[in-house]
Amino acid sequence: MMPLVEDAPGRVLVAADSQVLRGLVARCLRRGGLVVDEAESESRAIGLLGDADYDVLVSELDGSGWAGAALPDVVRRLECGPEVIVITGAVTEDLRRAVAALRLGAFDLLTNPPESPDEIVLTVKRAVSSRRLRRAHSGLLLELEKLSSTDPTTGAGTRRALDLLIRMEWARPRRSRLPLSLVLLAPSHVAVAGAHADLGCVAGQLVQRVSHLIREGDGLFHYEGDRLALLMPNTDSRGACRVARRIVDAVTREAFCVEGRSVPVTCWAGVAWLARERPDPAALAQSAVIALDRALAGAPGEVVVHDRQA
Repeated sequence: MMPLVEDAPGRVLVAADSQVLRGLVARCLRRGGLVVDEAESESRAIGLLGDADYDVLVSELDGSGWAGAALPDVVRRLECGPEVIVITGAVTEDLRRAVAALRLGAFDLLTNPPESPDEIVLTVKRAVSSRRLRRAHSGLLLELEKLSSTDPTTGAGTRRALDLLIRMEWARPRRSRLPLSLVLLAPSHVAVAGAHADLGCVAGQLVQRVSHLIREGDGLFHYEGDRLALLMPNTDSRGACRVARRIVDAVTREAFCVEGRSVPVTCWAGVAWLARERPDPAALAQSAVIALDRALAGAPGEVVVHDRQA
């Protein structure tokens, strides 16, 4: 699978009438490791935007809002177009136009003259990251739509859909720094008349019970075999553990109906969580599997939290 977010140097278009300002910004960005093109006019900027895939457009404000009246419409029409950073002066009218540009969707502002080369580079690199995360998220959404997202045996989401959703959650902007938790659930094997009951019968009833106990926005998936996975965005290990305990208690409290008989079922749960600043979303499922294996080695109904974040 391709990397979630590109790691190639960001590509930036600097559009400004002032050769001095344009050259200053471009030099700072090139020294910061970015690939930079320059446009001295609106028509030149529009032509370059149509020919190349830019991560960021750095544009000087003018009387119409920012770098000419046509550029905002051009950027909006581009599929997953570049983030826009506007360069503004300190006078009141410039600030008003800068605020208007932000309302139109500009990513950030730079002052003219810029405060420092570091400010230019850091602001643009944040915009590069934002645009690439946005594009990665859009690509994963399209890939998810192509999958059959529902498992026919259990009625829950598929394992591939779970893997993609974890990556999608990771691709969201990380302003809140909230964690992501995964709960793996394993019901006991059910035997009726000397044979194991149909997987779909038990797992389907488990899905129904779990569905009533989770929040809107949580995702329930068929993980493998008779195991289910519950993905909980913006939830730490304590919150996920509380939900896992409620699920296990609900499964144990009321028997399942299997081939016309009431059959008691036990459930175990393994919990793992991932803090937003950590770089390895693939470790989330691995940690949840370790926690579930420890739960299965313990008493019936055990809930185990992985002792370290993924």
